[in-house]
Amino acid sequence: MRIATAVLVSVAATLSSATAHPESLDPPTLRNGISQFVLEEPLRPAPLMRLRGLDGRTLSMDKFYGKVVLLNFWASWCAPCVEEMPSLEALAASLPSDRFVVVAVSLDSGDGRQVKSFVKRHNLRHLTVVRDPNHEFGALTSEGKPEPTMPVYGYPTTYILDKRGLVTGFLVGPTTWDSPLARSFIDYFINLK
Repeated sequence: MRIATAVLVSVAATLSSATAHPESLDPPTLRNGISQFVLEEPLRPAPLMRLRGLDGRTLSMDKFYGKVVLLNFWASWCAPCVEEMPSLEALAASLPSDRFVVVAVSLDSGDGRQVKSFVKRHNLRHLTVVRDPNHEFGALTSEGKPEPTMPVYGYPTTYILDKRGLVTGFLVGPTTWDSPLARSFIDYFINLK
């Protein structure tokens, strides 16, 4: 009887560790009107990006290790990006900030005044809004040029980084981030061990 119990405990521990540290990811399917979330396999470390906050200070992405990061590349002149912002704000407001963060990376050129105005006008209080005006990290892909660190395949492009800072995949186009499906999708990554 003790041997049977020990075997059952061993099997349960093995199954538990397999789900805690999956070999490959299997999140719920997330689609929008344009595309669906594309898993990156193998996972790759996110670049150590240093972006400019709206206050002019440098923000290093390694600050967010230990949290799931929704990294959204957008522009204030992009209608689909503007359409998506309220749902990103609602998602960020609904989740604990010690486990999840939305980093909205503006690719607007200029000194950032238009981005500050946009943030104020849309009352974006729960997003970490930063700028990449020189497109050092997020840039549109184009033939004949080397692929950027975080390719932007269209506006908006969203990446999900896991708690270890690994790029899990991306989604192109506006998404209703505060929908039950999107919430389930994000919860999948938050609940990974």
